Amino acid sequence: MLLKDCNPQVIRDNSTSLLSQISSALCRPFKLRVEQALAGETDSVVLYRLSALFTFYSEKMTPEIGPESELSRTIDELNQLTLNIFYSGLNGAVQKILSKVDCSNYNHRLQSTLPAVHQILMLLRDVLETHDGAMAGRTNSEEEFNKIFSCVLDPLYRSVQVAATHLHSPLDVAVYTLNCLSAIHSLVILYPFTDSRLEMIKALMEGNEDVLVSEEASTILANTGLIHLYQKASAHDKSQGPLSAISGMDSATVNNTLIQFDAYLAQPDKYQLDQVAKISSARTRESVKQRTVDNVVAAYSAVIKKLEDPANAYENVSYKSVDQVS
Repeated sequence: MLLKDCNPQVIRDNSTSLLSQISSALCRPFKLRVEQALAGETDSVVLYRLSALFTFYSEKMTPEIGPESELSRTIDELNQLTLNIFYSGLNGAVQKILSKVDCSNYNHRLQSTLPAVHQILMLLRDVLETHDGAMAGRTNSEEEFNKIFSCVLDPLYRSVQVAATHLHSPLDVAVYTLNCLSAIHSLVILYPFTDSRLEMIKALMEGNEDVLVSEEASTILANTGLIHLYQKASAHDKSQGPLSAISGMDSATVNNTLIQFDAYLAQPDKYQLDQVAKISSARTRESVKQRTVDNVVAAYSAVIKKLEDPANAYENVSYKSVDQVS
């Protein structure tokens, strides 16, 4: 009513200033009430949602009341305060979960630490889903994502490493670490701005796979006796004369060893390490299995190459081709 007789252009020219002055009266009680509410809030997801709400209203109201208005500044200040409390609370929530992990023995640790990892990852997922579902787009999304990931994943990585140091063997360490990293990878890959973290996780996973592949391949070669043939075949030089004339490399010994190797080919699962079966990711288990086979076949191929060389004077030796073994 007060403005109905005003020129529309005059209203447009002065509306921002007027709204800024009118809204300034709301700032003090609004700020006090929000600060009181924030003082008792500990839920990280709720805090991040509240921050998203402040961002939404800031984007909607700032063009109308001006970025220098007291209300705009108040909303921005409350948003920053909320984010600070959010990051502090998120870090506290992660530490609280990790503090409950019991590392007293392997079996209990396998049952307690992995659920703790999943619990932390679900917290991370809930926070990031709040980001995705926000009504307003965040202009600094990459910075916020990286800060959230650092707040959650960095202490999680450290906890996994500490827990792994209490395990009984390098194989247990590798499996435990792989299971934790697989769970982390499966969530992180769903979100943007994670390329560098995914590369780091992949490198760590490959390193732990290497431990299992090396140990399992060595176990197969040792249990079948092929390791002795491989070592002597690899060390052999033509200047030493025929390989068949070297102790332990005669045709009878080679035949007996290859019979043992055939037993492995008939039932390869019997030679699998117990720890490999505990890998939670089917893809990782298959990767370890295939890489192990590749290593064993490479050793077998080196032996067969020597057996096929006429200079080594092998007779009456029965063996499968490399293609049959692969």
